[in-house]
Amino acid sequence: MTWSAEKFKRMSSALGPIPCNGCIECCKHDRIVLYPGRDDHTKYQYHSERVPGGLVRVLDKKPNGDCVYLGEAGCTIYDSRPWICGQFDC
Repeated sequence: MTWSAEKFKRMSSALGPIPCNGCIECCKHDRIVLYPGRDDHTKYQYHSERVPGGLVRVLDKKPNGDCVYLGEAGCTIYDSRPWICGQFDC
């Protein structure tokens, strides 16, 4: 099965909202993708990466690989975090 943003959107929409328990695993994910139509990319620090089918906008990382928005007490942009962060199920 190849990666497909549309397929992922359909699957995650069926799951519904997932409550955050503060584990910060989504902040350590390899690729945190910004989704057009769900995220205003102008609000975030990001870069583009090539994936099968084109380019995607991905949140920048710290040198240790963590999301640039991960702070000492968790997500520093929690109230306006990207859509995918709210879909992460740890």
